[in-house]
Amino acid sequence: MRNGAVWGSMAKRGGRTDVALVVSRVNTEAMNLMLAELSQAVGETAHAAVLINGAGWHVTNDLEIPTNITLVPLPPYSPGLNAIERLGRHMRDTLLSYRFENRSS
Repeated sequence: MRNGAVWGSMAKRGGRTDVALVVSRVNTEAMNLMLAELSQAVGETAHAAVLINGAGWHVTNDLEIPTNITLVPLPPYSPGLNAIERLGRHMRDTLLSYRFENRSS
Protein backbone atom coordinates (compact mmCIF):
# COMPACT_ATOMS: atom_id res chain seq x y z
CA MET A 1 0.00 0.00 0.00
CA ARG A 2 1.62 3.20 -1.16
CA ASN A 3 -0.82 5.63 0.48
CA GLY A 4 -3.38 5.09 3.14
CA ALA A 5 -5.50 6.59 5.84
CA VAL A 6 -6.06 5.75 9.46
CA TRP A 7 -9.61 6.23 10.65
CA GLY A 8 -10.35 6.17 14.33
CA SER A 9 -13.06 6.61 16.87
CA MET A 10 -12.85 6.79 20.61
CA ALA A 11 -15.19 6.80 23.54
CA LYS A 12 -15.51 10.07 25.45
CA ARG A 13 -16.01 8.30 28.77
CA GLY A 14 -16.04 4.74 29.99
CA GLY A 15 -16.57 1.72 27.83
CA ARG A 16 -14.19 0.20 25.36
CA THR A 17 -15.55 1.34 22.03
CA ASP A 18 -12.30 2.54 20.50
CA VAL A 19 -12.03 1.44 16.87
CA ALA A 20 -9.29 2.02 14.30
CA LEU A 21 -9.26 1.12 10.64
CA VAL A 22 -6.41 1.42 8.14
CA VAL A 23 -7.65 1.79 4.57
CA SER A 24 -5.94 2.27 1.23
CA ARG A 25 -8.76 4.52 -0.03
CA VAL A 26 -11.22 6.82 1.70
CA ASN A 27 -14.62 6.31 0.12
CA THR A 28 -18.17 5.21 0.89
CA GLU A 29 -17.21 1.54 1.03
CA ALA A 30 -14.53 2.24 3.66
CA MET A 31 -16.90 4.48 5.63
CA ASN A 32 -19.54 1.74 5.67
CA LEU A 33 -16.90 -0.68 6.98
CA MET A 34 -15.93 1.78 9.71
CA LEU A 35 -19.56 2.27 10.75
CA ALA A 36 -20.11 -1.50 10.87
CA GLU A 37 -17.00 -2.01 13.04
CA LEU A 38 -18.01 0.81 15.35
CA SER A 39 -21.57 -0.49 15.61
CA GLN A 40 -20.28 -3.89 16.65
CA ALA A 41 -17.96 -2.34 19.25
CA VAL A 42 -20.76 -0.15 20.67
CA GLY A 43 -23.11 -3.10 21.01
CA GLU A 44 -26.85 -3.44 20.75
CA THR A 45 -27.67 -1.84 24.10
CA ALA A 46 -25.72 1.41 23.58
CA HIS A 47 -25.72 4.26 21.07
CA ALA A 48 -22.86 6.23 19.48
CA ALA A 49 -22.80 9.78 18.15
CA VAL A 50 -20.22 10.06 15.36
CA LEU A 51 -18.88 13.48 14.42
CA ILE A 52 -18.49 13.90 10.66
CA ASN A 53 -17.23 16.67 8.44
CA GLY A 54 -18.48 17.43 4.94
CA ALA A 55 -16.44 14.78 3.14
CA GLY A 56 -18.35 13.18 0.30
CA TRP A 57 -18.23 9.72 1.87
CA HIS A 58 -19.76 11.15 5.07
CA VAL A 59 -22.82 12.64 3.40
CA THR A 60 -23.65 10.26 0.56
CA ASN A 61 -27.05 8.58 0.46
CA ASP A 62 -25.21 5.26 -0.03
CA LEU A 63 -24.10 5.11 3.61
CA GLU A 64 -25.38 2.16 5.61
CA ILE A 65 -25.89 3.74 9.03
CA PRO A 66 -26.50 1.19 11.80
CA THR A 67 -29.44 1.84 14.12
CA ASN A 68 -27.13 2.32 17.12
CA ILE A 69 -25.19 5.17 15.46
CA THR A 70 -26.18 8.80 14.84
CA LEU A 71 -24.07 10.93 12.51
CA VAL A 72 -23.53 14.48 13.81
CA PRO A 73 -22.29 16.93 11.16
CA LEU A 74 -19.70 19.49 12.20
CA PRO A 75 -19.63 23.06 10.85
CA PRO A 76 -17.34 23.54 7.82
CA TYR A 77 -13.60 23.50 8.68
CA SER A 78 -13.80 22.92 12.41
CA PRO A 79 -10.94 20.57 13.34
CA GLY A 80 -10.86 22.13 16.81
CA LEU A 81 -14.24 20.51 17.56
CA ASN A 82 -13.09 17.03 16.55
CA ALA A 83 -10.71 15.35 18.99
CA ILE A 84 -9.60 12.72 16.48
CA GLU A 85 -8.49 15.49 14.07
CA ARG A 86 -6.29 16.98 16.79
CA LEU A 87 -4.84 13.55 17.53
CA GLY A 88 -4.20 12.95 13.82
CA ARG A 89 -2.42 16.28 13.46
CA HIS A 90 -0.28 15.53 16.53
CA MET A 91 0.64 12.10 15.15
CA ARG A 92 1.56 13.53 11.73
CA ASP A 93 3.67 16.27 13.30
CA THR A 94 5.48 14.19 15.90
CA LEU A 95 5.42 10.52 14.92
CA LEU A 96 4.40 9.47 11.45
CA SER A 97 6.50 11.91 9.48
CA TYR A 98 9.60 10.40 11.08
CA ARG A 99 8.58 6.72 10.84
CA PHE A 100 7.94 6.37 7.12
CA GLU A 101 10.48 7.27 4.53
CA ASN A 102 9.61 8.39 1.04
CA ARG A 103 10.24 5.45 -1.26
CA SER A 104 9.25 6.96 -4.57
CA SER A 105 10.77 5.21 -7.54
